[in-house]
Amino acid sequence: MPTLVVRRHVYNARGGAPPYRGSFLTATDEVELDANVPFVAQEQLVFPSEGCQLFAIPRSPDGRAPNRWEDGLGVEVGLEASPAEVFGIWGQHEMVVLVPMDGMD
Repeated sequence: MPTLVVRRHVYNARGGAPPYRGSFLTATDEVELDANVPFVAQEQLVFPSEGCQLFAIPRSPDGRAPNRWEDGLGVEVGLEASPAEVFGIWGQHEMVVLVPMDGMD
């Protein structure tokens, strides 16, 4: 089965008074996924916890992701799609996982 290695950026939501509220980059790594298997069947490889959202962003020329996630930076990805459909073989896009805030604000 063909695999695809995708760079993943994980953002965790934080509460508090501005400017500390928002989703901030906490990790960047690479994940190896089955290229033609939908994300829903590979959730354990994609998401660090439940309730996360998946996005695709254009690959940065310097290889760095923004420190803070802002709406409009990427396109939300449906879990019924496959990595090959979203990220293709050329690596022009990277994965973003938004982890919701756990607990009260």
